[in-house]
Parts: sequence; structure tokens; C-alpha cells
Amino acid sequence: MREIDCAKNELICAGEDLVHHWPLKTRSVVKALEKKEVYCSWFQAAEGDVESQFPALRVQDKYYSMPLRIQKSIFRHMRLHAAFVNRESTATGVEKLRIPTTLLREKLRTARRFMVRVPWCAHPFWRTSGMTHTCGRMRDVHSRESARSVFTVGLACVM
Repeated sequence: MREIDCAKNELICAGEDLVHHWPLKTRSVVKALEKKEVYCSWFQAAEGDVESQFPALRVQDKYYSMPLRIQKSIFRHMRLHAAFVNRESTATGVEKLRIPTTLLREKLRTARRFMVRVPWCAHPFWRTSGMTHTCGRMRDVHSRESARSVFTVGLACVM
């Protein structure tokens, strides 16, 4: 954790002071800071835009950069969904990021790794309706043997 130079950066949103957790030992503080955004302060480079914002922790009126492990702990409750926008307005009307850019990249990388697509012919509608697949491989989806092969046939059709 490095101290942030307040002369080169503009304070966007001030968080609460972490005096009672000082000195910060990352492993012990992670549980105490979990899902508590009130401790997160936001800075922006003097000549930068919203994308150049970064989070910080305030301890005795000094600001320190936030390690990725603490960022993950504080923003653990933020879920990425289809309509996720990484911007929000503060009470004063200033636009700020919802989660840090580095953490957003990390969450997107993890989400890409676990992305699962269900083939359209393996959809519950196709299994219960008794309809056959357009490729002609599925005949009767109500029989026990074809019910087992619905998913494998669906994968073969999609791939």
C-alpha cells in the first residue's frame, strides 16, 4: 500500500476512516471490510476522466492505495449482469465508478472462464414438448434413452 499524493489527484468521494483497523494486515482485515463500501474513497487524476479513477483507503487523514485482495473483499457483493454499467452518480452529482477498473477486468476474466451456454435444443421446452429437433437426430424425447441423449445431441448440433 502506497500513500497517494493528494496534490496530483482529485478526491471524488471520501470514505470513512480506518483508524481502528490500523496497521492493516491484509488477511485479517479482509473479513472486517467485506461488503463495506463506506471505507472506500475514490480519487481521479487531475487531468483524467472517470476511467482514470481508483479506490483508496483513508487512515488518519492520509490516503493509501488499495490492494486487489481488499478490493475483492469490499466489492464482493457486486455482480456482473447483462445490463451492468460501471458508473454511478454520487449525492453531489459527480460521476464515479461502481467498482475499480482493475477489479472489473478480473471479474470479467473470471466470468468468461465460467461462461456456460445451453444449446437451444437442450432447453426444457424441447425436452417436454415432444417436438423433434430440426436436424432430425432426435425422434421421441419422452423415451428414457433419448432423454439421456438430448444434451449430447444438442451439443453435436450446436458444434
